[in-house]
Amino acid sequence: MVCQVGTAPADFKLDIHVLPFMIAGKQYRGVIEGESDKVEYIPKMIQWYREGKFPIDKMIKFMPAEQFEQGLHEMHTGETIKPVLLWS
Repeated sequence: MVCQVGTAPADFKLDIHVLPFMIAGKQYRGVIEGESDKVEYIPKMIQWYREGKFPIDKMIKFMPAEQFEQGLHEMHTGETIKPVLLWS
């Protein structure tokens, strides 16, 4: 199964050889938020955060929008997991 977890440009097209894909029983699907049940999962994540098991504050780095290139670089090097750009 191929799961697309990020978005592609709006005009992106995917060319798949359908017969071999079908014969092998393969699937292509889009996945949003890990297919999780938000009603169940969000309270769990809050609990994990409170217990110190989900350090989201260490995973996110806020930076001015002008530092976009730096945020992109840090994301690629692993220095920052999720740069969040702020516009003033």
